[in-house]
Amino acid sequence: RVCKMAPSYELALLLKVLPKPQLGQLLKSTAQFVQQSGGVVQKIDVCEPDNLPYRIRAHRVYHEEAQKTFVKFHCSAGTLDELQTRLNRDLDVVRHTTVRLPDPRRQQTPQFHKCKQINPTTRKLLRQQTQEAQTATGTGL
Repeated sequence: RVCKMAPSYELALLLKVLPKPQLGQLLKSTAQFVQQSGGVVQKIDVCEPDNLPYRIRAHRVYHEEAQKTFVKFHCSAGTLDELQTRLNRDLDVVRHTTVRLPDPRRQQTPQFHKCKQINPTTRKLLRQQTQEAQTATGTGL
């Protein structure tokens, strides 16, 4: 069961170039770990193998080619720590990083407060432009 307020994350992986069955097994075990820990995997994107811009040493081996993979998921902080520990130990993972995604429900909009430096006409114009921008982007309340 996932808490509705569990943060969203995106995991970016650089993996050794693996045959499809091995790649599938690695991603499946990662997704299963998140799910068994109470998280939800939203999306997995796998890119074609590509040359790296520079050699990367990982687990005592130099890599010049890798496969990029992106995983979007929700989970608790404890699950994220354990996942990162597992990825650090996995010999097929060249590099990994996790980014917390912004919560779309908590987007803050700039508020204009009464200020002595802004005359009432300018304040009204700024409010109107802000409301128009929010309506155009769909972020308005």
